[in-house]
Amino acid sequence: MLSFFLQILLAFETVKFNPLNIGGVDFISYKDIADFLKCRSFVSDTVVELYSGSKKAKVSFEKKKAWLGNDTISLENVYIDDNTLYLDGESWAYILTWFSEAQTYYWDYQNKRYIVSKYPPSVKSFILFEDSIRIDHNRDLSPLIFQSGDTVYIFIKSGFYSGLAGRKVYGDFVKAIRIRHTSEGVTFLITLNDGVKYATFKRQMSLVLNFQRETVPERPLREAVPPSETPQIVQQPQKAYERKIKVVVIDPGHGGHDPGAVANGLREKDIVLQVSKLVKKKLEKLGIKVVLTRDGDYFVTLGERARIAHKYKADLYVSIHCNYAPGSKARGIETFFLSEARTEWERSVAAFENSVVKYEVDKSTNGKDILSMILGDMAQYEFLKESQDLAYFVQESLVNSAGSIDRGVKQAGFYVLQGVYAPSVLVELGFLTNRDEARKLKDSRYQDELANAVVDAIVKFKISYERAY
Repeated sequence: MLSFFLQILLAFETVKFNPLNIGGVDFISYKDIADFLKCRSFVSDTVVELYSGSKKAKVSFEKKKAWLGNDTISLENVYIDDNTLYLDGESWAYILTWFSEAQTYYWDYQNKRYIVSKYPPSVKSFILFEDSIRIDHNRDLSPLIFQSGDTVYIFIKSGFYSGLAGRKVYGDFVKAIRIRHTSEGVTFLITLNDGVKYATFKRQMSLVLNFQRETVPERPLREAVPPSETPQIVQQPQKAYERKIKVVVIDPGHGGHDPGAVANGLREKDIVLQVSKLVKKKLEKLGIKVVLTRDGDYFVTLGERARIAHKYKADLYVSIHCNYAPGSKARGIETFFLSEARTEWERSVAAFENSVVKYEVDKSTNGKDILSMILGDMAQYEFLKESQDLAYFVQESLVNSAGSIDRGVKQAGFYVLQGVYAPSVLVELGFLTNRDEARKLKDSRYQDELANAVVDAIVKFKISYERAY
């Protein structure tokens, strides 16, 4: 047996990569993968195609799908930066394995590298049923199970799995599934919904987790009591958490003595307020409660905007702005979610929007690193992935509606998103410094088109977010 494991260890090779880590996910660009495979690539507005030998992989970052020959796979983590496609390490591992004739790839999240093996995976399958999970594995493996908080960890030493287990799950029992490989083996992280318990059943070559909700004690029958007695108060069972979007906060940027961007005779604060009011009106017609952080030309501090979202228990937060790039011909639409900036442009946009603090008498940041505070808060961290998804919905809808240049979904550290514990994005509708875009942004019909696009994105995200609840 020892010699067998030595053979397996000697069969491993590794390939080092330098991924972007966004919200705890390692992202690798298609360019790095193409360079590694030494293959040809074709890129269009929404699709990347890789050609290696007789095989072709087609990836659509708009549809979040990949086509590998006759097989279609869904992609959970897609990121776009400067029109470059990034997928998570696990998804690329699956695609690399498909391209390979006799090797299997596993993403080692600890060492930021691919483990490459000529042996087949020792974890044969990971199957999610409606109320259970089954993991089939080689006879000699012994899964270790433990729970921390709402997450169940299944560690399989010397086990490796080549499928796409990681995903967001919209069901009654499981909230999310993640997969982590290291040179030691594989760990499945299964995050449960509130009030869900599990029971394990081990067989010789498989492990089964059965899920069920905690039973709520039945309300006792109310007995008849004499008028002279005070009836006992029976507390209603607490209602289970509902994943619903009922309150949307729309944040028109700037205002009052803070005009925002000023160019071509326009002020950012005026344009974004007009569009925000249209979004509010249209969403309310759909039965969604909408709160504006300001409904007139007055100043609201960045901290107060987040407090408004907290006060009204926002389920969604969209901050609306116009872009600024003096001395250039920059144009187009871009949408940001909150995370560490990766490019100079992302940093410059955040710096401009964050410069509003100079108008605030009470600066609440006290020189602290705003991202360290936010990313260190697990309540905020929980919504990073949802915020990224919302950003894609908003960006796609606006670009398709406005027919403008697609500058992509980006990330940066915006103060205005501090403390907003809900999916949240900041959208730049266009450049006031571009004469053509300024003329369009001034037009009331174009403003109405932009508002319709934002509403369309929110509705689509709402449907996706609430799916199966």
